[in-house]
Amino acid sequence: MTLFLSESDVQELLEPADAVDVVEGSFLRMAAGAVEIAPRRRLKLQEGRLADMAASDLELGYAGVKAYGATAHGEAFVVALFATDRPELVALIEADHLGREVEPPERIVGLFLTGHLARLNRGSYWTVHLR
Repeated sequence: MTLFLSESDVQELLEPADAVDVVEGSFLRMAAGAVEIAPRRRLKLQEGRLADMAASDLELGYAGVKAYGATAHGEAFVVALFATDRPELVALIEADHLGREVEPPERIVGLFLTGHLARLNRGSYWTVHLR
């Protein structure tokens, strides 16, 4: 049975510090050749864009796609997680909270979780400003 996580479930369950070990592990598996990542695609909408990003992790046994539609009125994000050894949709996750910038104003061009620092201080991040 497919697990469905709503936006409120995601906000309750996940903090930036929770992802540190997972992200580090994925980079190690990527270096070992077990992870494949497809380039992001962007398609035109009538007044915006539809984008998708896909990856598979054969060592973990999962593949996923993150897709979002963006218009002048906002964005909507979703993540679909599939098993790699059988035809199964494992999870469907509303991902607006995970996909948004923390501070959208002015000229902030990036948000970077600070790996090990995030473990010590949940919610730590750096923003990069262009001048």
